[in-house]
Amino acid sequence: MARDAEAEISVTGSATANTVLPRISVCIPAYNHAKYISACIESVLNQSISDFEILVTDDGSTDGTADVVKSFSDPRIRLFRLARNQGPSVAANNNFRKARGEFICPLASDDLFHPEKLERQLGFLSSHPDVGVAFSYMRYVDEAGSEIPDHPGYKWFEVENCPREIWLRRFFLVGNNLSAPTAMIRKGVLDRIGLTDPRLLQTQDLDLWIRVCLQFEVHVIPERLIDYRIRDNEQNTSTNTPFKQAQVYWELAKVFETYAAIDDPEFFERIFPESARPEYANWPIKAKLAMIAIKSQPRYVRAFGLELMYRLLGDEEVVQVISDNGFDFPLFFRAVGDVDVFGFGEQSFWKQKYDRSLDAKIKGMIRRLIK
Repeated sequence: MARDAEAEISVTGSATANTVLPRISVCIPAYNHAKYISACIESVLNQSISDFEILVTDDGSTDGTADVVKSFSDPRIRLFRLARNQGPSVAANNNFRKARGEFICPLASDDLFHPEKLERQLGFLSSHPDVGVAFSYMRYVDEAGSEIPDHPGYKWFEVENCPREIWLRRFFLVGNNLSAPTAMIRKGVLDRIGLTDPRLLQTQDLDLWIRVCLQFEVHVIPERLIDYRIRDNEQNTSTNTPFKQAQVYWELAKVFETYAAIDDPEFFERIFPESARPEYANWPIKAKLAMIAIKSQPRYVRAFGLELMYRLLGDEEVVQVISDNGFDFPLFFRAVGDVDVFGFGEQSFWKQKYDRSLDAKIKGMIRRLIK
């Protein structure tokens, strides 16, 4: 968050009620969640351990969310208020900056912690100093808090653990299998890699996990330790609507720029073993990354690859190296058309389908008139 926005924040809770620093900081950004935030806070207060603080940053709510928070008298709760809505990353980053705990737990204001959540993850991280972030599985619930047993998210997020190189490959070619509301993060990790990017709305979590895995191992505890609420009428920020998917794809082309900062050839090869192929001999890491992206299936990955290769082809030394290994400007021009970033091929398909449908309707109408 920009420093000049600090003037828009006021503290209405007690920031110094405890002279002993808490072990854990639970960080809740909230926007117009008066309906849910009481249960959210209660789920934290009901934890099996008590060595924590709760930070809530109200992101310019207009529904009385802040008043609900102020109704609690527990001195571990700290409330901050933004004068106007700024977006989830700005509110989250304010919490992270104000957090005093050794460990940080993000929590969406409409989700719930299970009673043993903090204890289980604190125990794991305390005994595994090499792990930077501990995640967990989650239970999907509806507006009323009832489980949705067949939700497809179970198959997506209940995955096996793997080394950070595999996570990085999965993020790039498949997607994000780590859920932010389940995370417990060492504060030292955020101090080292930075906070969430306020320019991102849909992919700020993925961007953060990529930066984490570039330096630290992560681990998923195979237990459902939170309730993730599925709102009615597709109100979740991450809901798969065309508008939100357009945001996701545009953002991902920016998020993947982080991979271009990798400068260790051995580490890069562990993420992308195909980069060791003979046709990439002597190529710079960025050029290898661009070609791997261009040859990938997801269009947003290919769009990133084209943009990266475009920039690299402005360097005559890079051009010489990769052209000596069979990739030149004509092949790049061909790739731009083959990748079809803007989906003109799909548009043609749907136009043809529409035309065939229209022809059938016209023919049917003519037959009815003849009769």
